[in-house]
Amino acid sequence: MKFNLGKIGEDVKYDAIQIKQISAYQVFAYPSFYESLLNQTLREYKMIHFSVPMIESLLIKNKNKIIGKKVFLHVRNNYIDIVILEEDGLLFYNTFEYVTQEDLLYYLLYVFENQKLNPEEVPLVITGNIEKTSQVFELIKTYIRNISFGARIEAFSYSYLFDTMPKHQQAYLFDAFLCGFCDE
Repeated sequence: MKFNLGKIGEDVKYDAIQIKQISAYQVFAYPSFYESLLNQTLREYKMIHFSVPMIESLLIKNKNKIIGKKVFLHVRNNYIDIVILEEDGLLFYNTFEYVTQEDLLYYLLYVFENQKLNPEEVPLVITGNIEKTSQVFELIKTYIRNISFGARIEAFSYSYLFDTMPKHQQAYLFDAFLCGFCDE
């Protein structure tokens, strides 16, 4: 944790949550004031890391559907999450902080190289805060051939307001419900 967070002080709390689909845990840290703020405003809550419902939903949605390996790129403001699934389940997950679109491309290609994935063959599914007409997408297309955009869960009913947004930007918005975190 120290490597990811820099100097760790008393103002940081730690937690772990199980990724049920693979019997693993995601250990994460968060600022202490989050807990104080939530205690003041909510009677009950459960702190979960963003990656857990994302990984769980990818495992659920892709169960028995992946031949070989498949890479999932989720773009957030200044962060990307990269997940690699294979037939047996989760192979890789990590978050990278980026400043420029070249940084984003660097981390994506680094993961492809590090995991010995052929960018000409291994499929990449993109979700999150990225436009199909953006420069960063054009950069990615230069190096990776088999690209598609993810979509939100179609099993849910959505307000018409969500129809004004690209579906790949909503891909993980409701996954905590799909994975049962809201029932616990």
